[in-house]
Amino acid sequence: MRKITIVLLIVLLAMLAGCAKFSGEYMPPIAPSIKNSQSFSKSYDIVWKATVDSVAKSFWTLSNIEKDSGILSLYYITDNPSECVDCGVTKVELTQFGKYAGTIVRNPAQPKYEYTTHGGKHHNVVIEQSSLRCDCNIVVSQISENETLVTVNTIYNLELWKGNTVVFNKDVGKYVYTPIPVCMSFTSGNSGKGGEYMCVPTYSLEKAIFAGIESYLKNK
Repeated sequence: MRKITIVLLIVLLAMLAGCAKFSGEYMPPIAPSIKNSQSFSKSYDIVWKATVDSVAKSFWTLSNIEKDSGILSLYYITDNPSECVDCGVTKVELTQFGKYAGTIVRNPAQPKYEYTTHGGKHHNVVIEQSSLRCDCNIVVSQISENETLVTVNTIYNLELWKGNTVVFNKDVGKYVYTPIPVCMSFTSGNSGKGGEYMCVPTYSLEKAIFAGIESYLKNK
């Protein structure tokens, strides 16, 4: 199953695009340093309220709140995984009739993407889609009377090539091929792997949570 998405897509396009040829290259991401905790120079109660109130006013959906344990559970779903994860770069080069015909470079985790290729009498439309669900636990811990630590632990459930279609138009009709999705699940501080792809957190969600808490504290 390794490399099935890119390889199979390239092979099918090459077969059905007449004189068009495709070559693919995948460049994995560089894992960033872990940025999922931050301390605040405020009491536990103040930071807890700041966390709850700021999250409640954001894009997150709260699913559980336990003040005694200092835990908030929430989730976020997006059709633009590149907001939250980095899956490297895929580069596909197209050659027609022995001549260079263009390069498609993209992050596999970017939003719905559609591009067209031409080869002889064929007109090929490639539609790529991905989705991501982030399940998050925010843990608020008292360090001292006026020092509180907030840690954000996230599970990233990612599906690349979700609902992808390659539409091959011929003189006699149309053929639609749907590649097999690549699914992976990974946590803060780790990477996910599916097929030939590797994805890592960008920690943008965690940064947004910390920024919301800071903003709330400054305005109170």
